This record gives sequence, structure tokens and C-alpha cells, in this order.
Amino acid sequence: MTSQANCCKEFEVLLQFEFAKGENGVYQAAYRLCNSSMGWIFVNGSFTAPMKDFSSARLLVRGLDVGVKYLMDNVSLHEVPENVNWFGEANANIDKYRKSNANMRFILPAGVRQSDFDVQVKLKRHQFAFGSLIKDTLITATPATAYSQLVYHMFNWATVQSYKWKFDKGTLRRPDYSVALQATDVLNSHGLKVRGHSIFFDFAKNNPKNIVKLGSRSLQKEMDKHLMYMCNITFGKLAHWDVQNEHIRGQYYEETRKDTEVTKNIFRQVKQLVNNTKLYFNDVMGVLSGASTEGLTQLMKQYLSEGVPVDGLGIQGHSKPYIKPDPTMIWRRLDRLAMTQLELFITEFDVLTPE
Repeated sequence: MTSQANCCKEFEVLLQFEFAKGENGVYQAAYRLCNSSMGWIFVNGSFTAPMKDFSSARLLVRGLDVGVKYLMDNVSLHEVPENVNWFGEANANIDKYRKSNANMRFILPAGVRQSDFDVQVKLKRHQFAFGSLIKDTLITATPATAYSQLVYHMFNWATVQSYKWKFDKGTLRRPDYSVALQATDVLNSHGLKVRGHSIFFDFAKNNPKNIVKLGSRSLQKEMDKHLMYMCNITFGKLAHWDVQNEHIRGQYYEETRKDTEVTKNIFRQVKQLVNNTKLYFNDVMGVLSGASTEGLTQLMKQYLSEGVPVDGLGIQGHSKPYIKPDPTMIWRRLDRLAMTQLELFITEFDVLTPE
């Protein structure tokens, strides 16, 4: 590939389906952020055909910038066989990895028959991370609401998303995240671990309006201040920080500051300020789009090879109409992401399907 661009650009492989009534749909099959310094690159991905009758399908390549020249060496396409035994294998793995035996020994008093002795065992809490995004104002309400009681009963983790920069209730000079902090304290007091979402969000629309008006140097100054402030006010309170959100689809900070190292340096800065909080890279469609799976995998390989302190991947899954979630592909994509050796958390997941 030859390019004059300094920042990473999007390179996509797409499938265009021709449906009945002259309609067409374009679905992403592979995705990669790249620039000329990377030389030859491997772009890989997977896709699921839509649940609609179609007459033809075309393979398309989109990107980079207009005028950028690139060479394509080889292309291959093959079918992934369905794992029809996935459900049984999943249950077997649950038995093997998520369960263990509890041995109890009882000494009965003299004269008490075993048949007269009744033992009841009730599970009060498990170690498997199970949680949800919470509404902070309902969690902090007093007296406790039915909503908060349900959260405490059902979950051992919770995500507080009002830490997003866009949701700051104060000003640049006097930030206000008091509700998010109060919700975090209440959740911690009930034994729940908390994920903070998120320090940065790499889309202009997900930043404060007065931030997106800034130029490169002013933006860097405000980002450094914001990063330090968020780490200070949450010190010791969070189990996970989503340090950067949806970076592989958004490049607002990088493009404004004309620096491909922005997100890497953000992780390095946060690591210097917090010790007991795991730092997560949260991004979209990791289990429902093979393109995102591979984009995340390749990016994390690069980060880890350069010593960027990422502890885990927050994986989103937002289904599209007429694309049925495929257990075989979800399993394969999780295995692919696991090759990074990072912790994996499903942070967002929804299903939208006509069946």
C-alpha cells in the first residue's frame, strides 16, 4: 500500500446483496485501520448472509482516501460450517469451567436419625461476572426503589455510564459527576463491582459541544485535564475503566490532533494514575461482526506489542435487521479475540430479528 496519509484510515471489504423489489443492502465483512507505514497488511473477517431472498451478491472494497493508491495481492472466500452441537458443548463447558462440587460433613447429635435431619443450601452470590448498565438516579434514590432492589438481587457487577464526558453536569472549569460518583458508592456498598463508562469516546458527537470547537493544541490540554480529573475522583472506586470507547470506528481525537498515538498515550497516562483498576478498550460489534472482531484483534496485537497497558476488551454486540445472531460465529469470534490474551467482557448486547 502507498499512501501520503499520516493518520490511520479505514479499509473495508463489503458484501452488497440485491434483494427483491430492487432493494439492496451493504454489510461489512472485513475492516482494518491502516496507513502507508504498515506496508503489506492482512485483512480478514466474516459475515452472515441476511435472512431475505436475494438474487446476487457482490464483493466490494472501500477506502482509503481519494487518490490513495493500494495493491491487492490475493482474495479468498470460504464457507464456515455450522456447529450444530454448540448448545451441548456450551453446557459441557459450563459444567467443566463454571461449576465445582461442595463437600459438607455433618455430625448428628446422639439419638438423631439421618432421616430427621433436613439440610437446605441456598446460593447467595456467584463469582461469574453478571451485570447491567444501571440508571444512576434510580440507584441513588431514597428510600430504595424496586429497581435498585432488583439490581442488588440479580447482579454482582454494574456499569455507570454517566462518567462520559458528554454527560458532565458542570463546566470545563468546574466539572460535576456527583451523581455518577454517588451511584458508584451505593453500588460498592452493596457488594457490586463497578465499571466506569467511559473516560473518552472517539466521536465528535459524543463529546461536549465546547470541546469539539477546539483546535489540536487546546484539545490536548483539555483532554489531559479531563483524564487526570476522572482518575482522581474515581480512585479506588472502580473495578474497570472503559478508557476509550469505539475507537476503531471513530478517530475524532486522532484526526483533530493529527496524531495516531493519541489513544495509546491515553492508556499510558491512565495507567500512571490508577493502580487497582483494570483498563479496558471498549468497542462495537465484536461478536456480531467478523469485521470488527478482526479489526479489534489486529489493533490489540499492535497495542500489546508496543507495551500499551490494556487489560481487557469490552465487546459490544448490536444486531442488525435480518441478520440472525449465529452461535457458531459468535463462539469463533470470541475465540479469536481471546487469542489476544486480554480479559473479555460482553459489555453491550441486543438482538433485533424478525424471527
